[in-house]
Amino acid sequence: MPGHLTTAADAASGLAGRRWRDLDRRGRAVLLAALAIVAVAGALAVARWPGSVGTVHELTAENRALSETDRAIGARYLDISPEFLFAARELIPEDDTFAVLTGDRVEVATPTTLTALPSYSAYFLLPRRQVADPAAADWVLCYGCEPPPGTEVAWEGADGSILRTER
Repeated sequence: MPGHLTTAADAASGLAGRRWRDLDRRGRAVLLAALAIVAVAGALAVARWPGSVGTVHELTAENRALSETDRAIGARYLDISPEFLFAARELIPEDDTFAVLTGDRVEVATPTTLTALPSYSAYFLLPRRQVADPAAADWVLCYGCEPPPGTEVAWEGADGSILRTER
C-alpha cells in the first residue's frame, strides 16, 4: 500500500529475504563461502585462545623472575651492559649533556647493540640531553671505544667507561 510505513525490523527482514531470493546460484555460493570463512576464522580464534593466554602467562612469569635491575631496563635484550647505563644515570647530573661513542673494544652478540646504544641511552638517561658532538658534551659514554683526548675516566667497567670532559 502506498504511503504505508514499515518498521526497521520489517524492512530489514523483507530486504534480507528478497536479497537471498534475488541471488543467482553463483551469488549464493559466494555468500555461503564467505560465511564459511568467517565461521572457520571464529573457530580458529576460539581454539587458539587458551594457547595465547598460556604464552602471556609464561612471559609474565619470566618477567617476574627477573631481578629489579633487569626489570627496570630493557637493555639486556639489546646486549647493552645494564651496569654501564645505571652508572651513567647515577654519575651524570640531570641538567648535563652527554655524547655516545662506540668502538670495537667490546664483545657484543649482535652489531645492533652498537647501533641501538645511542638511541637507548637518550631514552634511558632522560632528562639528560644527548648531543652529537663529544667536544660539546659534558660527559662521554665510551662503549668499547678509545677515550677521546680531553676526557677523564669517572667510571670504568668491563664494557665501557663514563668520561668527564675537561673544560
